[in-house]
Amino acid sequence: MAGNERSFVEGLTVSARLTGGARRPVRGRRRRWRRGAGAADAVRLPRPARQRHRLVNPRLRAFLDEDRRRGRVLTETIRAVADADLNLRMAAERLQVHPNTAQYRLRRIEERTGRNPRRIADLLDLLVAIALDDALAPAS
Repeated sequence: MAGNERSFVEGLTVSARLTGGARRPVRGRRRRWRRGAGAADAVRLPRPARQRHRLVNPRLRAFLDEDRRRGRVLTETIRAVADADLNLRMAAERLQVHPNTAQYRLRRIEERTGRNPRRIADLLDLLVAIALDDALAPAS
């Protein structure tokens, strides 16, 4: 057990060096954690609104803004397709729509964003943009 604990502490030390200082164990009866500057602190940008504009492609940003105004139907379709491992029939069942409707929505997403949600790389771009939009969009 001492070897495992030593490896754990060494891993934390390396992590702290890479991230500019992470949480470190404090000696004592129970393992407690002392907070240092973590990885999230190292990548913090000045203002959330500016982050979104820097990190999300303008075409995707316009798509997400429009979809938010229309009730997030296409965003939910993207998430359902990802959750269903690109299985369109299963995604349509989760959305409670006909598979042809889900297919039509995917075509609309591709037309508006230039990204095909049936391709993994494009789907990841869309999911990251959605996650950033959810985290940084003004509360409505």
